[in-house]
Amino acid sequence: MVFGPECDNGDVFDRSTKDLVDVVFAGFNCSVFVYGATGAGKTHTMLGAGEGNPGLTYRTVVELYQRVEEVREEVACEIIVSYLEVYNETVVDLINPGELVHFLFFFRNRAFPK
Repeated sequence: MVFGPECDNGDVFDRSTKDLVDVVFAGFNCSVFVYGATGAGKTHTMLGAGEGNPGLTYRTVVELYQRVEEVREEVACEIIVSYLEVYNETVVDLINPGELVHFLFFFRNRAFPK
């Protein structure tokens, strides 16, 4: 999806990410991947600009916890979150900076640790 300059983070959230909360509650893992050139607005889209225009991260967490609250009498929920940045082929854990990020890469049905 591509959004024009007339769209705010609420528009982007409503049209790209909000429905993923339904997918999570159906039992699937989800990811939001933001890609673009330096200065394109990725950080602004994910983090927002204060209370007036919060980003996708904040809006998703609010939506997720509202849904958890709605079903808490019927279902036990566990939420696990990772927040990673990929830059110049380096992966950084933005929740636990400085911690090593471990991945397992797959090639032709064989696992190779990197």
